[in-house]
Amino acid sequence: MKLPDSFERLFRNYNFCKIDTEKHERMIIKTTLVLGTWEQILWLFEFYGKDKIGNVFCEDINGLRELPEPVVNLWGLLFLDEHQNANELEGRGAESKLKKWSCRRRVPVTDAVYS
Repeated sequence: MKLPDSFERLFRNYNFCKIDTEKHERMIIKTTLVLGTWEQILWLFEFYGKDKIGNVFCEDINGLRELPEPVVNLWGLLFLDEHQNANELEGRGAESKLKKWSCRRRVPVTDAVYS
């Protein structure tokens, strides 16, 4: 089956006429999750279903990790349970970013300073 014409802007680097919804489902799902509009995402869920999209999402975060971090954070709320989502955020360095910007300089307090 052919994609709706509204998807053409998402696949500018490909020959849009040759994209097949069955052969290229993983590419279509990932690209739409990253760049799609609300209407395109609704079509995606109608056409492929939540389970299929969730499987592609989970394969990505457990495999090559092609999806950008903000996209994983957003869709992780839907496809991962709370424990998995917390582990994923830690694994991607969310906590290390907090530590990076925390205060690292300590001012020594001695009695000699106040005498």
